[in-house]
Amino acid sequence: SSHVKNSHAIGDVSGDVIVGGLVGVAYGDVENSYATGNVFGIGHEDTVLGGLVGMSGSISQSYATGNVSGINILGGLVGTNYFPVLNSYANGEVTGQEKIGGLVGESFAEINHSYAIGLVTGSSQVGGLIGNLESIVTNAYYNTETTNQTDNDGRGQPRNTEQMQYPHDETTYIDWDLENIWTWQE
Repeated sequence: SSHVKNSHAIGDVSGDVIVGGLVGVAYGDVENSYATGNVFGIGHEDTVLGGLVGMSGSISQSYATGNVSGINILGGLVGTNYFPVLNSYANGEVTGQEKIGGLVGESFAEINHSYAIGLVTGSSQVGGLIGNLESIVTNAYYNTETTNQTDNDGRGQPRNTEQMQYPHDETTYIDWDLENIWTWQE
């Protein structure tokens, strides 16, 4: 796909190589979009799966809420990002083997002002926010209690449930636009 803006998908998706809940491969930007269905990888070891996008251009103001399950390179929002992920989140469960992250399976570009809260399960290169990190992460968080991940190796900032809920801890969501982009449920 080219640029994807103001779009959504609500059904489950399955495939064997590059699969996303909204788009498999996004060559352009994905903005203000979401996916709520589950994403399943079938039969291929070299999958790249994401709750919103399998492999991406930049992603901003977007989210995914479905579960993602497969073998390798799985993220709750995006499998592999080559461009920035900004102001986005994922809250579905992510289950696989290698390069498994609550937000991104394998990151090659900046991740900023984003978070993940779903259970993350894998055997190698597993993180509450990012599985395999080859980029910079700032102001990005994951919930250690709900993701069941505590060792971050610089792959996002760990927080407990109390620190991530409203009213949030003063060390969480630093410089986030809480009036125009993010809203809180009390």
